Amino acid sequence: MSLRSSLLVFLVGCVPVYDPIVICHNGNCDGSGAYLDDSMDGLAASLATTYRGKPAFDGVEIDTFLFYDASLDTSTCLFAHDALDPTTAATPNDAAALVAEHLTKPIVSWNEERFYLKVEIKPTVAGTGDFHLADQTIQHVQCVLDMIEVATKDTTWPVTVIIDSTSECMHRDFERQRAKFPTITNPFVTIEHSGPVVPVRNCLDFKPEIRTFFVRDWRDTEIEAIRPAMVWMDRRSENTETVKIIRHIRPEYVTTSTVPYVRGWIEGYR
Repeated sequence: MSLRSSLLVFLVGCVPVYDPIVICHNGNCDGSGAYLDDSMDGLAASLATTYRGKPAFDGVEIDTFLFYDASLDTSTCLFAHDALDPTTAATPNDAAALVAEHLTKPIVSWNEERFYLKVEIKPTVAGTGDFHLADQTIQHVQCVLDMIEVATKDTTWPVTVIIDSTSECMHRDFERQRAKFPTITNPFVTIEHSGPVVPVRNCLDFKPEIRTFFVRDWRDTEIEAIRPAMVWMDRRSENTETVKIIRHIRPEYVTTSTVPYVRGWIEGYR
């Protein structure tokens, strides 16, 4: 074998296997397109999605939205992306009950070691500019803490909960509330935080461990400076082009609406 061939074998052998954490986007990732995001049917179908005999995902995302009804001056915590249809939305605890049931299974994730529960705290209570008041923040954060407890209290699987929000202030307030009221009782649960490179609301005293960005924005993102990084995709962006982008930038986390497609690509690439 020539010196050049030996060097190539050595270099290829040193390249780490790319094995990102794959998370189900908006609790709806079975790839069929038959369900709505943030719906109980979609979440149930997603949790049942397998690849080669085990869960195709490493975790799921649950969106939480605090809906403010100005006519009644009341706020309600929903398993929802926004206030589009608050009368039919389930509660975060409803979604958590499905996750809790899933966490009783012999294998709960593709990695077979740990489950990832990503919980997004939407920063507004109506529209895009109506942010939480102080009492609404407390209500929303407590809703999320209760949801995490429902989902994880009885499992013996290690669970990493990733608190996600475009507002760094919501992250800070979550940790303040968690310190005052430590309602998460399972010792196998760890908490991490994720948020965009440029948040919609910046709090100087809190920085998430994981930075997130939309896959199409990869050229404008200094990826090496923000690792660990999480790329998110939706159905309109999931194609051969975007998986090539993911192969190039190699984010540690991938959030997708079509887990079987992405899982199959990752395993084929390996």
